[in-house]
Amino acid sequence: MEITEAAKKKIAELIKVNKEIMPEQTFYLRITAIIDADEKLKQQVYFDYETRIDDNVLRFKEFDLRVDKESYSFLKHANLDYRDWE
Repeated sequence: MEITEAAKKKIAELIKVNKEIMPEQTFYLRITAIIDADEKLKQQVYFDYETRIDDNVLRFKEFDLRVDKESYSFLKHANLDYRDWE
């Protein structure tokens, strides 16, 4: 899984904000993927503080990315980018 520098920077910034609100928690970026009833791949990207036994952990300088085992099979070749639309 690839994450662009722009995305890494924004993720680190948002994790820092979450940490200021809830300093007792360690936050991760989590990405999940499922096949819906129409057989289309649906992804979710969100911040999480829970760890799961089946997590694949990808470590970056400022944060960890966690992807469950099933989702990882869909996302292992994915690219995550961030663009500011202002």
